[in-house]
Amino acid sequence: MRPWTKELPDRLRFEIEEFARRGLAFEVDDHELQVQDRLVMRGNIEVNARSVAISVVYPDSFPYLRPEVYAPELGLDRHQNPFDHNLCLLDRSSRAWNTTDTGAWLVDERLPYLLHLTAQGGQAMRDAETPQGEPATSYFPSEGGMAIFIDEQFLGIPADATHGSIHLAVHGGEALAPRVRAGLVKAASARAGRSGQRWSVAAQAPLRARFNGRTVDGLWVRLPALPPSRDPHALVRLAQTVNPRVATPSWHRTTDGEIALLGIVVPEETQQGEVEDAWLFVVRWRGGRNQAEAACVLRGERLVAADLRSRTPATRGFETRTISLAGLGALGAPLAMELARAQIGDLRLLDGDAVEVGNIVRWPFGLSAVGHAKTDFLVGVIAQEYPLTRCSGFRLRVGAAPQRRPESVESEATVMGRFLDGGNLLIDATAEIGVGQLLAGLAATLTMPLLSIWATEGGWGGGVAEILPARDSGCWHCLQLRLADGSLPAPPAEPGGSVQPRGCAAPTFTGSGFEMLEIVIQAMRSSRRMLLTPPSRSSVRICAMRTPEGGELPAPHWTSHDLAIHPSCPCCVSCAAAA
Repeated sequence: MRPWTKELPDRLRFEIEEFARRGLAFEVDDHELQVQDRLVMRGNIEVNARSVAISVVYPDSFPYLRPEVYAPELGLDRHQNPFDHNLCLLDRSSRAWNTTDTGAWLVDERLPYLLHLTAQGGQAMRDAETPQGEPATSYFPSEGGMAIFIDEQFLGIPADATHGSIHLAVHGGEALAPRVRAGLVKAASARAGRSGQRWSVAAQAPLRARFNGRTVDGLWVRLPALPPSRDPHALVRLAQTVNPRVATPSWHRTTDGEIALLGIVVPEETQQGEVEDAWLFVVRWRGGRNQAEAACVLRGERLVAADLRSRTPATRGFETRTISLAGLGALGAPLAMELARAQIGDLRLLDGDAVEVGNIVRWPFGLSAVGHAKTDFLVGVIAQEYPLTRCSGFRLRVGAAPQRRPESVESEATVMGRFLDGGNLLIDATAEIGVGQLLAGLAATLTMPLLSIWATEGGWGGGVAEILPARDSGCWHCLQLRLADGSLPAPPAEPGGSVQPRGCAAPTFTGSGFEMLEIVIQAMRSSRRMLLTPPSRSSVRICAMRTPEGGELPAPHWTSHDLAIHPSCPCCVSCAAAA
């Protein structure tokens, strides 16, 4: 796109003239405008009887987004970036800016308002400002995909502990490169207080299991406030004033050099008026002889379950629940990933197949998964990406009857017993009627809620059935009978909607991955309901994505139905007679 300064010449002229109309003695930075096609207005304002330099820098996306106002000489304690010195004159949301607003308006009205608030301070300022914290470490940008994670235990260091040692672990499959791509502080210690009592803490076991590779030993220090510079070497010099040992760190060999690690604990506001510890890290590395030392600063990434759950309050409680999910195809595999994202406490995955090339058009992962057992691959991904979820795989082809079974191989009954033991919900995503019948029988025996999900040929529709172990509610067999006799509407399906691609051992249904996601989304809603607010009766949700004739609907259409006992159901009728 063309620069707005050329695309909107009338707006450019208006912006410049608006400063004069408001009595602001600001001038255009001609070099920026002529060379960079950027509008930058520079001038001074009076603050407490002194002249303060102000720069108004317009973004390339103006007028849709606001200009930044910089005031390096102000040095406000709040509402100003302590390093770049731009001011927070509006709420961060772009909704606070209108395309008719001007840079001169920011200087003439919003800047005096901010200065008035900060001069008042105290509760008056708190009441007037947006109720949010200003985390100090957020002013440190990310660095080339590098990350160091902090467990919750490291956020409660005794206030009188000023320095100590830390131990950083990287992932077991990663080499210790000059730059640590990702690591976890797995342990820290210090001498706290005048008594010199030793304090130590370790990361929780699931995180230590995720980061189980090489370890880097380092030092940490506490600073009373955010450091005045983002320069890593200046931070090292500042840390030396707390602990002189920082000047002679422990260097650790890497693939082609050495690295040293320094942790810095600083106070930061996490919520409005609430301050707690935060971490910064200086990672230094050097190559061979005569190569200059390099360094960067990383913000410590809090890997805390409570913080993660705060973003998704509707799934609070998932962390204490166990789900057994059978079938890892086009529905089950993306559902497994959604459950892990929702921080389910214990996820058990059962399937007997390996990923083939043809699967990748409907599977959550592509070529990197081909050749792996579906259970093994998903367990590995979840352990890597969502380590707070305990995930285990059960590779089993249900119903297989090999001619010989080694004594070292568990029986199907043993595997199924471990898969279901202590579970809160069984999900059947197998799309196999025989397996579904077996799972329904096991769920009934264990009085375990069953969630049955399926999609139809062509991706025309599908269903999600919440089946409860209640005597006055329909069961899995009732569902099949009612779909067969039409007392429940069957979702539309493409006639002949199956295909046997070359190399595939059996025909498979047709349908796109994004159409399967519609069923997965409803399955997540049903999982949440069955785990956290269990309904009293069985029910079914039927989805139509096309008309019965195949015409595409403008949006998926869901209907809800009670699942009543079918008069011909042998299970429910016999149970009622026994009762």
